[in-house]
Amino acid sequence: MTINRIKNRRLRIQSIISENGGKFFTVKFHKSDGSIRKMNCRTGVHKFLKGGDLSYRPKDKPHLRVVFDMQSNGYRTINLDKVFYIKTGGRAAITWLTDGLLRDMLNPTDKPLEY
Repeated sequence: MTINRIKNRRLRIQSIISENGGKFFTVKFHKSDGSIRKMNCRTGVHKFLKGGDLSYRPKDKPHLRVVFDMQSNGYRTINLDKVFYIKTGGRAAITWLTDGLLRDMLNPTDKPLEY
């Protein structure tokens, strides 16, 4: 993918999350180990903060977004460049064809893929 396409997709995902206003949303993305993760999450949760700092400066890594995972009751970081699906309450689901999805489609395995 070209850098401009990745940045445009990242900006679109950031705006969708920001416009959602801290409400629940579903996101699917490729984890760093290559597996696919589906997460129901939200932003703006402060209840479980313990005063720790992030291990990075958010301005230095605009592709990372901290969310609260509702299933595991913990904070998680999503790499926005690896997101291929997002659905918020008032919007239709949006799916992008990423390099990882294309690779999975071109090199199928025996196990069924869950997108």
